Amino acid sequence: MQQYRHVGIPIEIKIACEDQKYQITWFLDQLDSTTLPNRLYFKGYRFDEGDHARIDYRTQTLDSQQLYVSPFIWVGSPGYYWIEFRDTLNKIHYSSDEVHIELCSRFQLADKFVIESGKYYKPVYSQNIDHIDLVIFDSQGIEVFTSNNPTFKWDGRNMQTLEPCAPGSYFYHCDVYENRGGKMTKRNITGIIEITH
Repeated sequence: MQQYRHVGIPIEIKIACEDQKYQITWFLDQLDSTTLPNRLYFKGYRFDEGDHARIDYRTQTLDSQQLYVSPFIWVGSPGYYWIEFRDTLNKIHYSSDEVHIELCSRFQLADKFVIESGKYYKPVYSQNIDHIDLVIFDSQGIEVFTSNNPTFKWDGRNMQTLEPCAPGSYFYHCDVYENRGGKMTKRNITGIIEITH
């Protein structure tokens, strides 16, 4: 009969948001050295946002080299992951806790904008952002545009005069609000936009 032992094997997550990759590392120092497993099963699932159904989408067996020498794996999808360890007879079964990987938050603004009919200044990236507080100023420090929408579109017109902004350097200040793990976090970005016609 298969034995089941729940051991709190630590799992660490490292995120490289630029590449949308997540590294999951595990640590085996808490396992009983007399019954070290030689098989690792890496499993994951996510919830379909439409009907909230659980979708199992990752089960992978890793060899002992990756289990002990390189104890990590890269994944490219957000979701819930855990690891299971078993010996060759499949009798000793260790399991880690689940870890939750959220979609990376990304928000970036361009540093150039050409005002033309039908063209809009908008974020280069806007992913997993709750809201923003964006203010764009001209060289005199006068506000020409504001928005709270992380997917805003700006046609380059001064919000006060409704005239196209003159060519030149404009400055922005933006508080970006991200919902991570049920907690709202804020980060600030600033920069310059060169506007031409």
